[in-house]
Amino acid sequence: MSLKRLLIIYILGLLVYGLPAQVTDANNEKILSLEDAVANSNHDTAKVKSMCLLGWEYRTTNSQKAIKIAKEAIELGTRSKYDRGVAGAYYILGGIYYVLGDFKQSIQNYLLALRIYETKGMIEGAGRTYNSLGLIYGMQMNFEKAIINYEKALQLKQKLNNKRDIASTLNNLGVIYFKTKDLVKAREMFNASLKLEIEIGNALGIAQSYQSIAGVIGHEKNHTMAIKYYQRALVLFDSIGDM
Repeated sequence: MSLKRLLIIYILGLLVYGLPAQVTDANNEKILSLEDAVANSNHDTAKVKSMCLLGWEYRTTNSQKAIKIAKEAIELGTRSKYDRGVAGAYYILGGIYYVLGDFKQSIQNYLLALRIYETKGMIEGAGRTYNSLGLIYGMQMNFEKAIINYEKALQLKQKLNNKRDIASTLNNLGVIYFKTKDLVKAREMFNASLKLEIEIGNALGIAQSYQSIAGVIGHEKNHTMAIKYYQRALVLFDSIGDM
């Protein structure tokens, strides 16, 4: 592993620090399968579930169709009094608007989903929705609201003791504290996330945590130590074929 490669990664980490972007192309075979499931479902609950999944698959290739399907899922779920399905459809609709960059509509639909999740005591759905709201507020540079929503998500995920989800939200909090230049809190969140990722053996999560910690250390001007953390991240990324 060359020093030049390490330095390039280190510099990029300092200049372009943030969460890795994830892009998912629509899977034609999956779409066809879901369309078939929607058309042939004999039960409303199964149909609503398939419609939600189908709407999500269309989000990047046909956003208007995705919105239409999600709204139809809300209508069907409401008629059949399938609360979980209605909440899920609102959540999917919020995600579609997020992809479109319409954060106002995204927040409105996430809040509608959240109202149902909380009213019905659906902890997992509520935690997921708070996390999504935190992401949007963070992108809008409303860091105070981002922290509030991430902390609520964290509390709910801790109740379920889902370590992978807890680690993810801790990382998200770390990103916000990093952006607000609270490096002490950022390092605290990233270290807590790293500890959980190690416990569950999530190589990708461990690598991302090392990368995040390196970003903090680099901004503290401890460049030698930052490079060491970037090197640890690089070894893991290479081992799992992420780079």
